[in-house]
Amino acid sequence: MSFAGVFNTLLILGTIQGLILSVLLFSTKKNRKPNRFLALIMLLFALASLNLFIYYSPAFKNVPILFFALNFIPLLFVMPIGPLIYFYVRSNFEPDYNLNKNQRWHFTPVIIDIIPQLTAAVFVIGVLTNTIKNNPGSWGMFIDTYNVYADIPRWLSVSFYIWLSIKYLRSVTGVTNSRLKWFRQFLQIFMVFQAIWGIY
Repeated sequence: MSFAGVFNTLLILGTIQGLILSVLLFSTKKNRKPNRFLALIMLLFALASLNLFIYYSPAFKNVPILFFALNFIPLLFVMPIGPLIYFYVRSNFEPDYNLNKNQRWHFTPVIIDIIPQLTAAVFVIGVLTNTIKNNPGSWGMFIDTYNVYADIPRWLSVSFYIWLSIKYLRSVTGVTNSRLKWFRQFLQIFMVFQAIWGIY
């Protein structure tokens, strides 16, 4: 099997595993609030893997209608990951922790993730209503350029919330070292990912 074949196999397996895990975590009654935050994190990674699989799998290259549909279906959500990590960590040490209205603004930057799909929708609607010239080249160039530079606020957001989570862990008292160690390792995994992403 070629490298591309191995890569695609890992992507689809990761997608399936992430979806199953997110369903199990979301439906469990034990430790419900933290598990729901973790379930959402797993779901976002599963959708990202699915997005990569569809784009790189040869099986879908001859299905142009699918690629056209993906212009309007967002599968890549990065901006919510940072806040979800932070709230997941906090909810594990604060049993009564709830998101209030003042904290929901943490998720408003998700608009950064859906601008390409909104742009594609505006273009298609504009062409169909004869309010925009059918010139997809410039619109496609905008979307491609935007996707490159949108990774900057995405990387900064995840990095900021990881730092915030680490800072929060340092303030936690009255819990076992083994429990704190697990969450430190959890955050260290994301730190390694951020380092690789930052180099890229």
